[in-house]
Amino acid sequence: MTDNNYDVPSIRKAIRLIRLLCDSDKPLGVSEISRALDINKNMAFRLLYTLHDEGWVFQLPGEARYMISLKPFEVISQSIYKITMRNAASDVLADLRKKIGESVYLGVLYEDCVLLVEHLDGTSSVKIAGMVGGRYPLHCNAAGKVLLAHADNEVFERLSSSEFQRFTQNTICDPGKLREHLQLVKSQGWALDNEEHGKGIICFAAPVYDHTGEVIGALGTSLTTITHSAESVLEEMAHSVILASEQVSLRMGYAKHMEKK
Repeated sequence: MTDNNYDVPSIRKAIRLIRLLCDSDKPLGVSEISRALDINKNMAFRLLYTLHDEGWVFQLPGEARYMISLKPFEVISQSIYKITMRNAASDVLADLRKKIGESVYLGVLYEDCVLLVEHLDGTSSVKIAGMVGGRYPLHCNAAGKVLLAHADNEVFERLSSSEFQRFTQNTICDPGKLREHLQLVKSQGWALDNEEHGKGIICFAAPVYDHTGEVIGALGTSLTTITHSAESVLEEMAHSVILASEQVSLRMGYAKHMEKK
């Protein structure tokens, strides 16, 4: 039972705002929030400003619309995080595909493989085969190299205890050279697969971080050498993919200063 002597209306309004954003299936603007909560726009903006400053909500780039972040849910288990990451990346991947016109995907580390939790075909007539639930080796594709570069050393040691499979002449199979390459991937913040897993296929991927600064996924694109080269991918696609991965990381509660080197 509420004792009005101790009630703090602003906190109650903030909780209602958080619930509203959680229940909404789309970003909300100040006017929509003001009407839904029956508060004036000034109060709605002040609440949003405070929650945004604390990392509880995020504003869509270039828009006056807001969504809830995952920072309030730090106690959720890792398996739930993976499912939630897919939801958080859904519209980001759709926008990325629309922008670059190529296949895009989201992958996670699972049983020493890359497991695709989302994949969208490109809009051109030439498409890269891929599907949700597909598994790929870690050492020779862009998403896998991102995940392996940030994984515990035990993962690399376990994989290197047997020979790395060669898929093309570009596959890096030597453990020493691969470890050196993964250090570069980690430091530069992205990975390129230049026909290392499949002849005629180029992939580019960047890491997705959670609220602790841990890498929990890799977001990327796949293309063919019929239309692109490794150089053109880096020049024309890389920036868009990195921005998309950063947007998903933000939704997962990541802040740049949390990154673990």
